[in-house]
Amino acid sequence: MTFIIVTTELISLIVKGESAHISFYTLDVLIISIWFFVINGIYIGLHYQHAFRSIQAAQKDLNDDFIGFQVRQGKQEFLIKPKDTAFLKVEDQYILLGTKSGKNYLLDGSLDTWEKIVPKQEFFRLNRQTLIHRDMVEGFTKLENGKLQAHVFGTEESHLELGISRIKAPLFRSWFLQKS
Repeated sequence: MTFIIVTTELISLIVKGESAHISFYTLDVLIISIWFFVINGIYIGLHYQHAFRSIQAAQKDLNDDFIGFQVRQGKQEFLIKPKDTAFLKVEDQYILLGTKSGKNYLLDGSLDTWEKIVPKQEFFRLNRQTLIHRDMVEGFTKLENGKLQAHVFGTEESHLELGISRIKAPLFRSWFLQKS
């Protein structure tokens, strides 16, 4: 804005020999300022939309490239494929990975981190404690206040937190009912 005002004053002095008319400062500068903020607002919005889409594409690529969980047992390292995974559960400072065969492994990181990495169509975050694989869910029960209780195959997973809040209930229903 300073550049526009100074240039206008210089051109007015050179051409007319006097400074710009007072209406320039009261009306024109106001209109120019409004357009300046509108155009910058559009530019900033487009910038953040582009950044958001780039992040979404990177996360999609990350989910598509996910081949499994790397786990250690003693000196051996294994790769547990998503289809062999039953659940991920918060256990103290670690994440407990349970397999469909009943074996358990500890993972580093947080459940939030793993939720971002695993394929969304195969895993669902039931609550703050549990991320479960689609194949383990056999159904759900409606509870009071719009909450749900998930039912899983087998009795081995009975120690899981299977409650689903009323906020996540519609997302769970649509995830559960979509074709895998």
